[in-house]
Amino acid sequence: MIIALDEAVSVLRKWRDERRLIQVGLISSIRSGCHVIGRIENVDQESLRVDARSINKLGIKTGFTLEFCDAKEFRFEDWREAPPEYSEEFRKIFEAFLFLDLGNCHCEIYAYKTGNELDPA
Repeated sequence: MIIALDEAVSVLRKWRDERRLIQVGLISSIRSGCHVIGRIENVDQESLRVDARSINKLGIKTGFTLEFCDAKEFRFEDWREAPPEYSEEFRKIFEAFLFLDLGNCHCEIYAYKTGNELDPA
């Protein structure tokens, strides 16, 4: 579902407040991209900062920063919208997803389920 910037920031603040693990991917093509896993350090109407230092103590260059002014569209989804071959795996691991169209690439933000929500199987 397409959502507005305010709604995207609200979702990201919820995940920040819950201290959820977040996986962020910046995808430029089918073969090129990068991913970071961490927690949301900062989110406001202008930007998002995911910091991996809470799980990886390698210094200040272990994170992801995104300026929302580059975003052309925000899309919020959950496992039910995942491709069929991934839907069951996504249902077990992630609460929801936020996708951003940045024009020349895409940003994918996945919120892991909290420990007490993870399926035992």
